[in-house]
Amino acid sequence: MPVKHLGRYELLGELGRGAMGVVYKARDPKIDRLVALKVIAPAEGLHPTQIRQRRERFQREARAAGRLAHPNIVTVYDVGEDQGRDYLVMEFIEGQSLDQILRTRRPVPLDEALTIGEHVAQALDYAHRHGIIHRDVKPANILRTRDGVAKVTDFGIARITGTDTTQTGQSLGTPSYMSPEQISGLTLDGRSDIFSLGAVLYELLSGERAFPGETISTVIYRIIHEEPTPLRRLNPAFPAGLDICLRKALVKDPSRRYPRGADLARDLRRAAEGVPLSAESALTATAKIPTPSRGRSQKRARRPLWPWLLAAGAAVVGLALFPALRLRTPEQPPAPSSAPPVSRAVDDAAAKARAAADEAARQKAVEEGAQRKAEADQLAAEKKRIEEAKALLARQQSAIEAQQRKADEEAVRRKAAQQEEARRPRPGTIQRRGGDNAEMVYIPAGTFTMGDTHGEGLPNERPGHPVSLPGLWVDRTEVTNTQFVQFARAAGFRPRPALLMAAQGKEDHPVVHVTWEDAVAYCRWAGKRLPTEAEWEYAARGTDGRRYPWGDTWDPSRARFEGNNGGQTTAPVGSYPAGASPFGVLDLAGNVWGWTSSLERPYPYVATDGREDPAAPGQRVTRGGGWRFRPGALRTTVRWGLEPTTQRPVIGFRCAQS
Repeated sequence: MPVKHLGRYELLGELGRGAMGVVYKARDPKIDRLVALKVIAPAEGLHPTQIRQRRERFQREARAAGRLAHPNIVTVYDVGEDQGRDYLVMEFIEGQSLDQILRTRRPVPLDEALTIGEHVAQALDYAHRHGIIHRDVKPANILRTRDGVAKVTDFGIARITGTDTTQTGQSLGTPSYMSPEQISGLTLDGRSDIFSLGAVLYELLSGERAFPGETISTVIYRIIHEEPTPLRRLNPAFPAGLDICLRKALVKDPSRRYPRGADLARDLRRAAEGVPLSAESALTATAKIPTPSRGRSQKRARRPLWPWLLAAGAAVVGLALFPALRLRTPEQPPAPSSAPPVSRAVDDAAAKARAAADEAARQKAVEEGAQRKAEADQLAAEKKRIEEAKALLARQQSAIEAQQRKADEEAVRRKAAQQEEARRPRPGTIQRRGGDNAEMVYIPAGTFTMGDTHGEGLPNERPGHPVSLPGLWVDRTEVTNTQFVQFARAAGFRPRPALLMAAQGKEDHPVVHVTWEDAVAYCRWAGKRLPTEAEWEYAARGTDGRRYPWGDTWDPSRARFEGNNGGQTTAPVGSYPAGASPFGVLDLAGNVWGWTSSLERPYPYVATDGREDPAAPGQRVTRGGGWRFRPGALRTTVRWGLEPTTQRPVIGFRCAQS
């Protein structure tokens, strides 16, 4: 029977599967959100201790990846184990992976490919600055949303699945996109991911892999020893700067590669705009291919035959003249002749034969000497290659030992980080905290875009800008009348008549008619504080820049506002659970405006510029909209500055705690 749930997550259908596991479309019922749930493939043949260590490493690496908050990185929400299965909960992306795109169209249009490359380079730069290396950048791990945004997924998945060990010669990743140092099992840094991104970009632009091969050994050889075909040789229409970008991303030596993803993203933009690049001269290199030396198996040069023919001819002449010498008598004088005497001719022929034999011997000696020299040179070259191989082996052994030491140090550091992480609550954790024993929700540390990102805000909501915050606790709902009366009795605080009248019969409604000073006094009594307006907006919209706490689309059933108050003013706190923020905080849109600690000052928000000084004069910011306001005032970025002494039936507050 198929599994319907893992942990609290409801499995809706399979999205895909591979060597590292299966990905499901799932729903988180706690906040009614669609997620992608990856079930990690089980380890086969491991000892129980190894399985436990692998699970601890999985959770540790997943939490590290979960701290990445970037618009081009798929967000990790949760990690868990159920029914013996480890799983990872991630942001659900409606779109396709580059692997799926390349199956239907090759190459990808230039503008689209460069946009994808720039997005991925920015994501890698952000991850590298936070100490995380991807190790498996490939088309299957790059998603493209329907809006054309590229997002990188599976950060650290190679370590999560347990394939990243410290064994000698161990390497990770997908062969076609691995860097030379990754194939060699050397220590990696972010430049290895840059090489992998270069291989992906080459395939997008050319439609062909940068290092093709029918076998893994062929692919590995080409990655280490060969250069890919220049893009402009495949398509002269490509900008000249594009070849320079890819050659610098795919250079074998990491020290000559782009040091940061931001540098590659910058050059991709320049190449697309036709701006000349100056990196080409630093990357030109040629390699000479040695020609083989002569060996014993080669044919020796054929010796000349003319000396032997000459000697044989002289012998024949001598034999022919010998009878004439014996038959001649003194009475018969020799006939006059212009030819030399026979003995002299024989001597000349013999001398020539000896000279020819000497020349042949000399040539033979020269050839044999050359042969011996060639063999000696070949032996010396072989000896040199052996010595170089020994030196390389020694360097590799030293690198492996250094990598082992670094891995041991990293293990100690990660154990300390794991212990620290274990003490830290998970995002969305609910606890009763403070002197008022109110339910509070944990908001993790993160970076988000503060201010109007939809082009519909007022001038005081602009410009949008990034803000990074540490983790904090925020009240799950507004402070109620019951809680405020409890404070008044304990602290000797005398509530105003308007406050007491509004509270009659509405014990579980949010307290109203409170000034900023009243809210500060309550928070101090409870051992808490007012949230800053940056903390309030982060708790309301999370990292995805949503228009309302529940999403980008207005829904009248998720908040108390002008259209559904029914003349009853406020609603009991928590009446609209479907309007929860990404972290599970309620009533951040509608019901009552909430005081914050911040002075109303222009953006960008800078906490250290005096706007968080509690003694400074000026209007304080309220957030969230109220029961008698229209939907436009309930957006997560709306700001309303009021004098600290203001008290109205639409203004309340909630507390925060660091």
